[in-house]
Amino acid sequence: MSRETSALKEAVGRDFPLEAVHSASDAAEVRFAVERLQARRPAKIVVVPLSLSSDTREADAVKAFLGFRGAEKPPCDASGACPPPLKVAVPVTAVPPMEDHAYLAAILTERLRGLSKEPRRETVILVAPDPGDGRGRTGGRAQASAGTGRSENVRARKSLDRALKSAAGTLRRGVGYRAVRYAVVREDGTAMERARAVSSLRSLVGRAGSEGKVLVVPFALAWDGLKAIDRDLKGLAYTMEPKTIMPHPLIAAWVKEAASMGARLSDMRRFPGTDPKRVDALKALLRKSSSGGQDPGACSGTPTAGKSEEACGLKP
Repeated sequence: MSRETSALKEAVGRDFPLEAVHSASDAAEVRFAVERLQARRPAKIVVVPLSLSSDTREADAVKAFLGFRGAEKPPCDASGACPPPLKVAVPVTAVPPMEDHAYLAAILTERLRGLSKEPRRETVILVAPDPGDGRGRTGGRAQASAGTGRSENVRARKSLDRALKSAAGTLRRGVGYRAVRYAVVREDGTAMERARAVSSLRSLVGRAGSEGKVLVVPFALAWDGLKAIDRDLKGLAYTMEPKTIMPHPLIAAWVKEAASMGARLSDMRRFPGTDPKRVDALKALLRKSSSGGQDPGACSGTPTAGKSEEACGLKP
């Protein structure tokens, strides 16, 4: 996803300093990003998870490296070395991911607009990559046991299912499609796991195709596996949207709003940020906000009158 995040960094970086962390379980990369931000003398650093669901190991790893209260210990590297939390000279906060923000539904609706002719006779199928893909291969958290990895995968999968269900409901109610369903595709794992996922997806598309036109839309910020999905569905009647959610101007707008909101929060290394009521309230504020409703100046890289330092964004 480096190409997409580079474009996003260029767009958002015009308003405030931002660093992208591509391998959030890499302590050196997180440290480098923090050091670059601190060199800009920010008043605060805001972690903005670039994710469609709430439970991701990437965001958890960054919070651990930064020493958030209530976070797990920083993940160990491949050699077994477990680094202490990074020393950061300014307050650090974090905001929730996109989840059910209106911008996400707007992007999906726009992607579908070019494919859809008669929504009431069409079935939309949102297809997402399994969040367990690639775990254990990227030099991430050293697992104490196989059970720990399975637990993380189950939690991430449940979180993704909630995000897919929310998006499906929004599209069905907002546009009036005949049906909106979703599937999660496993790209790695054993041959049997992969075959089972493909069989499930083909059955879903085949049944929907017997009832009308099928529109397949990727539910991912960026995804290199779309060509494989096309091969897996060979012989079935469907139309697939070739674009993922990124790049899109609304993603940059969301990052600006989220960073501006995070700039108003307390230092999460001193105060826990996991209280459910507090998180729900913050999510509600982010859902209600619009690109013009928040003041990007709260995270601007240009000092404003009477304020010599500003907040910066760190995006895992």
